[in-house]
Amino acid sequence: GVYVVDPGEAAVVRRFGIVVAPRVDSGLHYRLPWPIDRVDVVNVSDVRRETVGILMPEEDHEHPEPPSKLQVLSGDTNVIDIEIVVQYQVRDPADFLLSVQYAPYLLVRDVARQAVTELLSRQPVDAILTTERQSLQEAIRTEMQQRLDWYSSGLAVAGINLQKAFPPDEVANAFTDVNSAREDKARAIN
Repeated sequence: GVYVVDPGEAAVVRRFGIVVAPRVDSGLHYRLPWPIDRVDVVNVSDVRRETVGILMPEEDHEHPEPPSKLQVLSGDTNVIDIEIVVQYQVRDPADFLLSVQYAPYLLVRDVARQAVTELLSRQPVDAILTTERQSLQEAIRTEMQQRLDWYSSGLAVAGINLQKAFPPDEVANAFTDVNSAREDKARAIN
């Protein structure tokens, strides 16, 4: 009945399936024998990482389903490819283990896709590509955290990095032409 919880970990004790200790901190502890009590230990200090929209899988970070592109329609009806990296931690081990019956990386990936799609569809393409990147990152993080809390996932978003926001390869030349035309117009006015 004796179990050890290492530093950086937390345990959840269930008695006949009902949580009796939602967060047991590090140290030496006692529980009733197995058919009565069950202990699950979760690493709560580890910062996990999930990529969204990046087609090349990272080393030591492969999932059963292949990575896919994230394309968003901006507020002025332009298509933009987005690459984002989400860092997250387990905040509440009991909710993490019991509330959502879905792989955590899939939940984070789907919530990130939802937040990016919702927030970027309100912005014009120029703001997304240039001036509003920093505020968009914070807005995406806030929206993701609200959604994860609504799901009672037990996860906390530690950080968002909007790696790239760029037009798709098929229309990149058109974006370059439009920017060049704007610069030419400004030069002619000056």
